[in-house]
Amino acid sequence: MSTVYKISHPDHTECYIGSTINLKNRVYTHRAMSKISNNKLYSFIKNTDDFNNFIFEILVEINCSKLELLKLEKKFIELIKPQLNTNTPYLSKEESIQKSNEYKKKKKYCDICNCKISNRHFARHKKSKKHSQNLF
Repeated sequence: MSTVYKISHPDHTECYIGSTINLKNRVYTHRAMSKISNNKLYSFIKNTDDFNNFIFEILVEINCSKLELLKLEKKFIELIKPQLNTNTPYLSKEESIQKSNEYKKKKKYCDICNCKISNRHFARHKKSKKHSQNLF
């Protein structure tokens, strides 16, 4: 189930808006990161109170795609204007995902053997025995 959530503390007005497809794992990650990371949210948690005293409020729970979930998260960020969110991208999250997906779909052609190779395997291909055999 996809979730947009808010993290807040009962004694403070600052909050954080996030989204996830697995809330249980995300809460665990926030707990762990609050002990080791120094970004705005985790510094606030460390300097304010014990992690267990923070409130995780589910703003919406829905079955949807990651792109739709990010659009919902963006709407809540624009509506609530959370002070603890640090990633306010110039490029919207959905545009970032679309560009990432477009990049992943692109294939490269080896300039020596003219094989079609995905970006992920391009470096490995150039070092492979098969490729070196095509050199001669």
